[in-house]
Amino acid sequence: SGYKLTDRVLGSGSFSQVILAHAYNKRRLAVKVIPRSQILVIQIYLESDLAGFESEVSILHSLKHENIVELVDFKKSQNNFYLFLEYCEGGNLA
Repeated sequence: SGYKLTDRVLGSGSFSQVILAHAYNKRRLAVKVIPRSQILVIQIYLESDLAGFESEVSILHSLKHENIVELVDFKKSQNNFYLFLEYCEGGNLA
């Protein structure tokens, strides 16, 4: 897939976990791993379906601005969704 996940957890929340990864070009990325079971919870909360979620991800992928973390890629497996995001130095906003 061109990405290698590390064991370094950058953060976690009620819906996902963020892990450091490396792309094939050695670029560091933050990967938000969302279990498919949590997507169902998000769908109920947002009153939308999976296609709606994927559409929103597609729109996010098209946004390019210096003040927005870039969504580099999006993948899904049988059990998880993966959002490959630009890695920003300096820790979280907290």
